[in-house]
Amino acid sequence: MALPCVRLCSRHVTRGLQVCVSPPARGERSDSGPVFQYVGQNKKPSHKVFVWGFSFTGALGIPSLVVPDSGRKKPRKYQLTPYHLVGCLWLRLHAHRLADQRCDQAVGMGLNKDSQLGFQRTQDSRREFMDNMGNNAYGQCGRPIVEDEWQSHIHRMTGFSSRVTQVACGQDHSLFLTETGTVFACGWGADGQTGLGHHQVSCSPVEVGGDLAGVEVQQISSYGDCSLAVSKDGDLYGWGNSEYLQLASVTEATQMNSPRRLPLKGCGKLVQAACGGTQVAALNDKGEVFVWGYGILGKGPKLSESSTPEMIPSTLFGRSEFNPSVAVTKIRCGLNHFAAVTDRGELFVWGKNVRGCLGTGKRDDQFFPWRVTVPGQVVDVVCGVDHMVALVKSLL
Repeated sequence: MALPCVRLCSRHVTRGLQVCVSPPARGERSDSGPVFQYVGQNKKPSHKVFVWGFSFTGALGIPSLVVPDSGRKKPRKYQLTPYHLVGCLWLRLHAHRLADQRCDQAVGMGLNKDSQLGFQRTQDSRREFMDNMGNNAYGQCGRPIVEDEWQSHIHRMTGFSSRVTQVACGQDHSLFLTETGTVFACGWGADGQTGLGHHQVSCSPVEVGGDLAGVEVQQISSYGDCSLAVSKDGDLYGWGNSEYLQLASVTEATQMNSPRRLPLKGCGKLVQAACGGTQVAALNDKGEVFVWGYGILGKGPKLSESSTPEMIPSTLFGRSEFNPSVAVTKIRCGLNHFAAVTDRGELFVWGKNVRGCLGTGKRDDQFFPWRVTVPGQVVDVVCGVDHMVALVKSLL
């Protein structure tokens, strides 16, 4: 990352500033003055967390927005631009959970009606009960269902063939990817979203078969009741709800309870996929983004439904004759919106702007990818229903 510099006139030279001495460029006036570096040359980038969107539930982790301090009279329901979350380093959000990898601790914020933050405080006691982090009404936490349950202890899941390296949470089901590339699932299967060949509830993780049998998977994704998996070979597999044409390339039915390989023509070798509530996105090894399904897909207001992948022009992510190599490296989905991160650390968003979740500074929906301004390079981003969290590498 280039060091930020500022050019000052000679009369403004201040002792203590380090000078970046360089001759004037051709055609540049020689009296334009030296360039002064205002970030130390040995300054190491730090990781910062930025949040935005609906703040009224506390999901952004900023207490003063929910309970105003003396300087503000009313709570702020919406944070429409990225806000630096002070005091948290290297946080990664998954749904409503935060994991602090630096301290090996779990940090949570937001709604806790189903103990999704990992603890619950009773009305008649000050004791805090550790929970399995969420509602288990359909076995999505991988343990037996307890009717009218309101409290439980953390449950250690077993039965996997090897160490779990990735977890994807759907609306009422869960997917697990092991280090050997095997997919397991549990929870509600009414729409086939567990991929276990039936439409029943599974209270413990079961290996997913179908077309995935014997396939080494590198990434899994789910959000609503549709599930996706990307293989090491770059193929995409899908199962679950296809009401919005997510799986239209292999079925005309609205449900599919077993994984099928999706023959996506013209998409190349895929490296990532993202599944929203009604829409799907895929990223290939050339950094190109493809979308299909139903909703605001990113190619303007005239495209709201597609059964086949539509490529979003790379120019909308900053590629030009001056930057011909710009490529998207990460693709993410919320319930009704998308996010993409480029190899230059730039963040682009589009879709339904539910409660200001896009971070564009306004409440309008966004029909094309729009760059969100943050001070630094975006490392990763996660989309909630009505808010977002970004991990940023910055020298400031």
